[in-house]
Amino acid sequence: MPFYAHTREDGQQKQLLLDHLTRTAEIARKLGADTGLGDLVYVAGLLHDLGKYSLIRLESEI
Repeated sequence: MPFYAHTREDGQQKQLLLDHLTRTAEIARKLGADTGLGDLVYVAGLLHDLGKYSLIRLESEI
């Protein structure tokens, strides 16, 4: 079952959660590169919606 991060209001376009997390992580890495924290903020980008995923998964199991 696919998990979605975002859906447009008209419901026509959905962004997969994995795509959203990966893109967020890549943007975070670029922004953090100058500070030497690129890899750390990349991981933070991957994990930033972990709670959302856990709730979605829990709801689907009920």
